[in-house]
Formats: sequence, structure tokens, C-alpha cells
Amino acid sequence: FGATYEAFLNFVHPDDRECVIKSVNNALYEKIPYSLEHRIVLPNGLQRIVQEQGKVTFDEKNQPIRMIGTVQDITERKQAEDKIRKLSTAVEQSPSLVMITNTQGNIEYVNPKFTQITGYTAEEAVGQNPRIMKSGQHPPEFYQALWRTITSSGEWRSEFHNQKKNGSLYWEFASVSAIKDKEDNITHFIKVGEDITVRKQTEEALRDSQEQLHAILNNSTALIFLKDVAGCYLFINKYCEELFHISNEQIRGQTDYDVFPKEIADAFTLNDQKIITSQSVLEYEEVAPHDDGLHTYISIKFPLSNAKGEIYAVCGIATDISERKRAEKALQESEERFRALFEGAPDAIFLAEPETGEIIDANPAASQLLLKSREEMIGLHYSQLHPPRTKQLATENFAKHYQQARDKKQTTLVQTTVVRSDGSEIPVEILAHLIHIQGKAVLQGVFRDISERAEEKLQQSEERFRRIFEQAPIGMALVNLGHRYIKVNAAFCQMLGYTNQELVGQKVTDMTYPEDMPQNNNLLKQALDGKISSYQMEKRYIKKDGNLVWSNLTVSFFHDDSGKPLYLLGMSEDITQRKQAEEALKHSQQRYETLVHSIDGIVWEADAKTLQFTFVSKQAERFLGDGPATRSARAGEGRRGWGKREGAGRGHSLT
Repeated sequence: FGATYEAFLNFVHPDDRECVIKSVNNALYEKIPYSLEHRIVLPNGLQRIVQEQGKVTFDEKNQPIRMIGTVQDITERKQAEDKIRKLSTAVEQSPSLVMITNTQGNIEYVNPKFTQITGYTAEEAVGQNPRIMKSGQHPPEFYQALWRTITSSGEWRSEFHNQKKNGSLYWEFASVSAIKDKEDNITHFIKVGEDITVRKQTEEALRDSQEQLHAILNNSTALIFLKDVAGCYLFINKYCEELFHISNEQIRGQTDYDVFPKEIADAFTLNDQKIITSQSVLEYEEVAPHDDGLHTYISIKFPLSNAKGEIYAVCGIATDISERKRAEKALQESEERFRALFEGAPDAIFLAEPETGEIIDANPAASQLLLKSREEMIGLHYSQLHPPRTKQLATENFAKHYQQARDKKQTTLVQTTVVRSDGSEIPVEILAHLIHIQGKAVLQGVFRDISERAEEKLQQSEERFRRIFEQAPIGMALVNLGHRYIKVNAAFCQMLGYTNQELVGQKVTDMTYPEDMPQNNNLLKQALDGKISSYQMEKRYIKKDGNLVWSNLTVSFFHDDSGKPLYLLGMSEDITQRKQAEEALKHSQQRYETLVHSIDGIVWEADAKTLQFTFVSKQAERFLGDGPATRSARAGEGRRGWGKREGAGRGHSLT
């Protein structure tokens, strides 16, 4: 540094020089020894940190005699301390749990993250053994392997299922390693861990969700499949495998042309391309071959997109509607038969809305009776068929007929008068009963002209009845009061599989399914007691081959002049296919509702025109609570109002 104090000061770092001078002056003038750390700058430009100490010796007159001091280079020590301070700060602020134990396994240090995760403070943990966090979830062999590893190879990595101070469990991924001295002797053990409880719960939830989805897919009676944009199959569910006799492994990578006939594959491929092009959900009616022939499906197909919005696959859910299609065809044929009977009936027949009394249809015989065209009669009120003087009575009778037909299933027979377009009046006999057309209740009135009761007219009337009876497309039978058939038509014979000769004379009870007898007998007793004039019920007959046939039975009575019953007229419509279709639809609906209520989200259906809810899944309660939105959805409130309150998405018909 040189021989003088000033020469030494020149080596002191400019920022530290004032502090050094002040300390020396305090020693000279205040007799205060000093000790301080400061920087010096060597001739080569390097900086060193030194610790300087000094004091001044004074004579009897308090005059300074000499100054004695030392300057020690502490650069390496300060660097080591700084490194230790940084490491300590890193450990203290680490987002990972850090725990250090001695070789006996007793805790000597834990960082704040340890406390945050386990609930144990440093004071509570230090001196304890890590077994305070033992949950009992790991077998003894787990810990034996841990100690064997860290005392030999030096490091152990694994997942720990530990227990917090409050008794709750948490998952931790940790690395346990040995700390060694210069002689390679183990002095301590350190564990660095990360709380992975949320990740484990997420993985478990995902695994459960995947298992649930797998169960839904493989237990669904709908065909569920996935194809890439090139038309190659990526997945089919178990039902597909069973129906088409091909496994997931076999079909993966194949196209429809490898599995189905060309014309069917062409249709499938065209519909898939429409999905990709439109990028929307579409519904198609498609045909697929089964072992027993072609089946018709309703297929809902939709695109699947990746995070970039690029379509990578088409998913399809197809439901077999073959039974429904057959039922629809049978219903159409039944309606056609009814229309033929309606149009060809010799008696005037009017169909009216039960609630309003408005005429909705009339047959050609009605036009002949009133001298009015069908168009002129449709839209009239029932009372307008009668003279003005009996309009009020006709209105009351209509309400009475409807109530008896609806509540007591009775067929009513009255005599009244109708007015023709030329003003003339004709006495008629009206037979009124409630029927159903396409599931809708309609009051049917059969008007018979009784202005002439001559024998010839009577014979003609009986002949017309005979033709209707014999040619009717539904089963008809006359039964005496001894419950035996006295006359049956061809449709009834065909329905039960018997010939006319085999049925006539047989007892009704022999042809009726035993479980339906109590209801039949009860209604029959009410009719014979005069409580009801007719009745209607669904009952099962036992066919000649032993099978059952469902029928919609309407029973009315013929009386003598004194009102005493003579015999019964039964009209039986075969509804077996309809009942089978209803049962199939019921099971399909149950399976559909079970699938929808298991989806982890809200599923709803609304009318596309009115936006009124028609269905909301049970998940609405879990997501929205049993609040106004959920109740209004169930009540059929408009989706717009619900969406504004709850933030619901827009949909077409099913979302």
C-alpha cells in the first residue's frame, strides 16, 4: 500500500473511503477503537473485502503516540456467507417442502412450505421423527426400501401419502437424499417434496370419468362410433361389435366400404362428409344390415375439433327405430282403414272437438243428410246442425255426451232433429262416443235418418249394418247375456285365429286373458245394473295358437222397447303392435334418461319454435340448485328467461 496512511487510503474503494476516514478520526480524537469491513481496489483492478481494526495509544498528556491496526482479507469468507445466505433464502422461500434430519432421522430443520402443507410449525416439528406424518397408507416394506436406498445409493424418489397435523391426508412427491461431508460420511438427510394432492384428485376424477364413460358407451343399446376425417374407424362401442360381429381392434383403420355393402357405405360416407362440411350437428335416418335383415336408425352425427378448432373426427350415435317405423306403418294402415270406413259409411258421421264442439270433419253421407258440402260443415259448432229452437238443448246434450264418453266411457244414443240447408228438418238418431285419432281425443257422432221406419227401410238398414258388421276392418261380435258369441265377423276371426264356426257358441271368458277378467266383469256388471250404457277397455284375448293379442274393446248394448238389454255388441281393434311399440319406446326412453342423467353437465330439450322447455336433466339441480331457474325449466318456461338468469347456452332442439 505504501508507507503512508494517505497511500493506504488511495486503495480504499471510493464509496467506502469516507467511512474509513471517520473511523480513524474517531480513534484519534474520541479515543474509540474501531473495527469495520470495507473494500479495497488492487492495482490490477480486482476488488477485495477486508476487515480493518485499529486503536490509538496516547501519552500522559493525551497526545497520540502511535496507531496500531490490522487489515485482514475476508473476501472468500464473505463470498461463502453470501452464498449461504442465498441458499437459505431460496430454501425459506422455496415453493417445495424442505425437511432436514440427522442420521437418526430426527428433524432439525423445516421451511415455511412444510408448515403450510403439513400444519406443523417449525417449533413443533424440530426434534420430532418424520413418522408424525405417517398415514398408515404405506406398508413397512415401503419405508425399509427408502432407508436402504438413501443409505446406499443416496437418493429416493417416490410418492408419499402422508397425514397432516389435522388428520387429513395429502399426496406428496418427494426426493430424499443424503448429505455427506468431505470424507463422504453421511451427516444429514434432506427431503424436498411437492404437494400433488390436487393432481392426484384430478387424475382419480379423470380415471373415474373415463370408467363411467366407458361403462356408458359399452352398456348403451345405441350404436356409438368414431371416425376420422378420412372415414377410418377410430372406435365402436360393444353394441356395435355384437351387431356387426367385428371387434374394435379389427375395425380400427377400416372404412365403411370394408364393412358394409357399397350402397350403404356410400350413404354413410355422404352423410359424414356433410357433417365435416357444415361443421354442425345433423340428424339422419340411415339403414344398416343386421342378421335378420335391414334395420332403420336415427343417427345423430357431430364433428369433434381439437384445441385449434380443426375437425379431426366425426362421432355418431344411432338408435334403432325399426319397431317404431313398423308401428307407424301399422298406425297409418289402421288410419287408412278407418278413413275408408268413414268415407264409405252409409250413415252421416261427424267428428268434433270435444272441448269446443267445433266440427272438424264430416263424411259424404253427412253432406247428403244436410245438403251441405264438407267445406261448409267444417268449422260449424255442433249446435248449428240443429234447428235454432233446439240450439240450447243441443249444446247441453253435446256437453253431456262428451262427459259420459270421457268419464264413464259410455256410448250415448239419442233422438233429435237436424236442419238441412233448404230449411227442412229431419229426425235422426245419434250414436255418440269418444275415439282417438293419432293420439288425440275426438267425439264421433253417427247420425241416422229415422224419418221412415217402413219395413223396407228397416231391412235396408239392417242390411247396411250387416255389411258394415261383416266387412268392418276391426273385429266385431254379438254376445248374448249368457256371455256366448252369437255372431262374429271375419276380422274378429282373423284376429283370434278361429273360424266362424269355432267361435260361435264359445264363451267370452274362454277367450279372455284371466288377468283382464276382473275389470271386464266389473264394467259388465255396471252396464247390466244400468249405471253405464257402454264401456271401453284394453284387454287381451287368447288366440287359438295360445299367443296373446291386445285389443281396444268398446262394448255397447242393444235393448228391447222396455229398455231391457238383449245382447252386447263388442268392437275390438287389434293394438298389439302399438302396445309392443309403446313398451319398446318406454324402455328406450328409460335408457335414454339414464344416460342423460349421468352426464356431467346440464342436458335440456326445448321446442325449436316456442323455445319452451320440454326436458331438463337432474344435473340442473346440482349445477343451478333447486332455485327459480330449475323450477321454471321444469314448468316449461321459455329457455330465453332461464338463459338470461343462468347463462345457459343456445340450442336447437337438444343440447
